[in-house]
Amino acid sequence: WFKSGKEIDLVRLKKKYDCQIKECRRILIIRNLTWDDTAEYSCEAPGGSTSCTMTVEETPIEFTQKLKDSKAFLKETVTFMCEISTEDTEVHWFFNGVEIKMGGRYQIKKDGKKRMLVITGLTMDDIGEYTMEAGIKTKYKSSAKLAVEEKPVKIEAGLKDVSALEKDPELILEATISEVAGEVSWLWNGKPIPQSHFDSGKVVMISDKKKRKLVITNVGKEDSGEYTLVARDGKSSCNVTVSDRPVKIKSGLKDVSAREKDVEVILEAEITIPDGAVTWLWNGKPIPEDLLSSGRFVIIVDGRKRKLKIKDLEKAHSGEFTIVTNVGESKCKLDVSDRLIKIKSGLKDVKATDKDPEVTLEAEVTEVDGEVTWLWNGKPIPENLLSSGKFQIIADGKKRKLKIKDLDKGDAGEYTLKTNAGTSACKLAVEDRPVKIKSGLKDVKAMDKDPEVTLEAEVSEADGAVTWLKNGKPIPQELLDSGKVQIIADGNKRKLKLKDLDKDDGGEYTMVTNDGKSSCKLNIADRPVNIVAGLRDADVVENSPEAALEAEVSEADGEVTWLKDGKPIPKALLDSGKLQIVSDGKKRKLVIKTPGKDDAGEYTMVTKDGKSSCKWGSQTNP
Repeated sequence: WFKSGKEIDLVRLKKKYDCQIKECRRILIIRNLTWDDTAEYSCEAPGGSTSCTMTVEETPIEFTQKLKDSKAFLKETVTFMCEISTEDTEVHWFFNGVEIKMGGRYQIKKDGKKRMLVITGLTMDDIGEYTMEAGIKTKYKSSAKLAVEEKPVKIEAGLKDVSALEKDPELILEATISEVAGEVSWLWNGKPIPQSHFDSGKVVMISDKKKRKLVITNVGKEDSGEYTLVARDGKSSCNVTVSDRPVKIKSGLKDVSAREKDVEVILEAEITIPDGAVTWLWNGKPIPEDLLSSGRFVIIVDGRKRKLKIKDLEKAHSGEFTIVTNVGESKCKLDVSDRLIKIKSGLKDVKATDKDPEVTLEAEVTEVDGEVTWLWNGKPIPENLLSSGKFQIIADGKKRKLKIKDLDKGDAGEYTLKTNAGTSACKLAVEDRPVKIKSGLKDVKAMDKDPEVTLEAEVSEADGAVTWLKNGKPIPQELLDSGKVQIIADGNKRKLKLKDLDKDDGGEYTMVTNDGKSSCKLNIADRPVNIVAGLRDADVVENSPEAALEAEVSEADGEVTWLKDGKPIPKALLDSGKLQIVSDGKKRKLVIKTPGKDDAGEYTMVTKDGKSSCKWGSQTNP
């Protein structure tokens, strides 16, 4: 088989071509026809050949459903759909004659025989003719037109009239439109709101889904007027009325009583607005300008508080005072009476010590000639104490003093200074004189069996009481009663004497006063056992009845150990009586019975604090 003069490779192209043999017939089957299959085909055999021309023609396409014109709103999605008679036919889409490519806002879809074009986010530029084209040589077309319209923006809930107060932080105008994306504009008294109001933040437009709001901040009376919201298919208006803010009296004036020559008095009220205007009246008339300019009357604004300060009070200042606002008023009476003797600086608690020569209680009153009364524990001070000079009342300018001499503990108590305007009290505490430790205890070292030792300290007061402790506990009374321990007061010195010392007397001793304490340690050491007279070398005659080595130690009860040639004397020799160790007062002896040659050698006596040695020789009895 040949195609256009070239042999067809039936083996290599077996998927495309198939040659069948049926008796004398030879059949060429061509699969999956394309336009390239149009050609001259020939079949050659040994006895000849035959040819034919095969022409591939396009399958006719029919529209079972054509495109239809469509209308849609801005920003919506529209779908054009048609249906053709074949499933695998490739199609192309055109907009106003220009082919549409897949992507962006265009989606080209296929569903069996259906062909679809989806356009999203419609704009006015999408208005026009859309065409679907199929076929290669023969063009099969279907067209439809798209009309895009804006959605009507209607007002579903209109603006409402608003009343506000000057200096409100904000007011809000609100309406609801039919479309989330619907555009609106705002008018104020029929004209666009100045752009400067938006730039400064004075006015803010808010879109919240279908709601449209106009927020006016820092509300002033100039913001009053007609406001209009304009949509594409409607409008709504409202009136905004801004009124003066009512200055209400939150806390009114209160009646005040004062005294002539008082430095000042303040009448005070509180209103609801920090910058609210008020007017002050005195007996129903404005306060005279000369009193304000002279500073005798001072009007004070302190946040929401309104005050009227009146200085250097006179009885003529008495009367009715009124504070007036735009919605109300408050009145009070000022009553100026004779002056008061006030306590400018009160008494203060005082601590003193028994036997102090004197103490002075002092206060200050407002008037130089102000009279006062002194009380002691709520009662007048006894006349005899004043006449004796024990107590003295002193007036020194504005100061008032009470001097108390030769203090004792009985002078303690509460003292009160009383005027016609008040009282001041203090407490006088009279304490024991502090017994300070001028020179503390010092650590002491002693020896067992010392006859006595004295611990000593010095205090600040000759009659100062002290307490002695041993190891943190009071010294047992039986030791004091027996004389073993003696407590001695010698002027300012305080001593603790311990007699006939033993090791149990060691420990920490503490002397305690009402102001402190001092401690020391008493260390009791064993007495040393020294060798007073040492051993002496000697030669001993053999077989004599006995011989003795002798030394003397410093203590009668001092213990010693005997060595021979550097080793302890065998216990067997001591048990047998061959060697005897003898203590005679401070003397120490080693007695050897019937000495012989074996007894010769070096003997040593050892104490805990020393040792002494000697050599013993043996000689034959002549």
